Amino acid sequence: MRLWCLLGLSIVGLACGQPAAQVCSPGATQDCLSAGCVGQQTCSADGRAWGFCVCRLGGTGGGSATGGGTATGGGTATGGGTATGGGTATGGGTATGGGTATGGGTATGGGSGTAICGNGIIESGEQCDDGNRLTLDGCDSQCRYEVVTRFTTLSIGGTTAPGTCAPSTNAFGTRVLTSVAVSQLNQPLATQITSGTTNLMMPLSGLQNLTGGGLSPVVSLALLDAVPDAAKGAWPGMSNPLDWWFDANHTFVSMGQPTNVLTGSVSNNVLLAGPGTLQLPVALVGVEAVFELLQAKVSATIDASATTPAAPPALSPGLTVFQTVTANSGNNGLCGNISVRSLGQMPVPASLAVGGTSACGDCSGTSHTYTACGAGQTVGVGCNSFLDVVVGGCSILNCALQVIAPTQPDVPQAGAIAPLILGTNAHVTQNTANDTDAYSAFFTFTANRARFNGQTCALSPQCQAGQTCTNGLCR
Repeated sequence: MRLWCLLGLSIVGLACGQPAAQVCSPGATQDCLSAGCVGQQTCSADGRAWGFCVCRLGGTGGGSATGGGTATGGGTATGGGTATGGGTATGGGTATGGGTATGGGTATGGGSGTAICGNGIIESGEQCDDGNRLTLDGCDSQCRYEVVTRFTTLSIGGTTAPGTCAPSTNAFGTRVLTSVAVSQLNQPLATQITSGTTNLMMPLSGLQNLTGGGLSPVVSLALLDAVPDAAKGAWPGMSNPLDWWFDANHTFVSMGQPTNVLTGSVSNNVLLAGPGTLQLPVALVGVEAVFELLQAKVSATIDASATTPAAPPALSPGLTVFQTVTANSGNNGLCGNISVRSLGQMPVPASLAVGGTSACGDCSGTSHTYTACGAGQTVGVGCNSFLDVVVGGCSILNCALQVIAPTQPDVPQAGAIAPLILGTNAHVTQNTANDTDAYSAFFTFTANRARFNGQTCALSPQCQAGQTCTNGLCR
């Protein structure tokens, strides 16, 4: 008999009477075979572990007692607990009349003491329980529903930002990019989102009310990239489905937790977060880039129409969660200042480089020619960055149409702005003194409720404890 059976306990993946199992078929059941163990185990919805069995030994009148417990009348007691009339008690708890108590708790008349997160059973105080203590799988390590949304639209603003932004200039959308460029960048971005190739996720933790109502004085918001999870099936065409499954990009998380988090609050379905630093992953004209947004702020409206999310994970009966977030009207949106450093790390879009479909021309100081870095290559001495284009300008169609105006940063991070100088081969001469000078920017967005099913990986150490990297995913 295993030690945990003798103590009346059970451990996920190490059940009474069953060999250790790390992988099983979701929803499958198996009998508990050891003497004194009752019921069946159920495989967790993600296939990672078997659930609990119960071992009952000793006792009187049908009761079971182990580890010094006392049980009568069908009760079950372990670790010094006392149980009568069908109650279950562990760790010094006292239970009567069908109650369940743990860790010194007291329960009567069918009540329950401390819930055990990770046992696959939704107990009092839990919003979900998927049989593990992992995150990024729909149910977090504290058995709370993981609130996450996926952007269904993201647009570069072409007007000044709301007065709550600091500053409200939006130099990126009104000075750097002409109206033609804003339109030409936003159109393919919308297509990439609806086709499922661009997936920008916004996890939101700390909600006291999952409908977005009432007051949640401290919430945490993050932005990260993701890919659709293959287990959900093929992406449903050009659409933005509700509750679709995604795997988080491991470069934006650490041990299952998002990085670069903004702190904020939710009050009566109004979300306010920031200021702080956010990494905004975007795909502009075929270039995957990450804008570093300094002094970032988010203002949005949470839809008051809440529904029960599709399983898995199984949720506490009656639990409802808001469906959408809207930040594309009024004072709502995402604002921040794009650092010189992040623009300098973004390769020039191939379409704007020499040989491209809309190559920039050499136009009397208002535009220059630029060299592409090549697919998957980083910026180096032999190619140009997007920062080079922002500082040097870009006109196309034989200099007839300007799409990017030569522009200096408008937000200094300390003291005065350090001017950016275009040098040999249209390269900006950078130094650490001006890496965090920035261009003010403003974006609008909308988002639908979604679900994480895991995270990507290259190596197992990038996964959470107990997981390994298999075929590019932590499982």
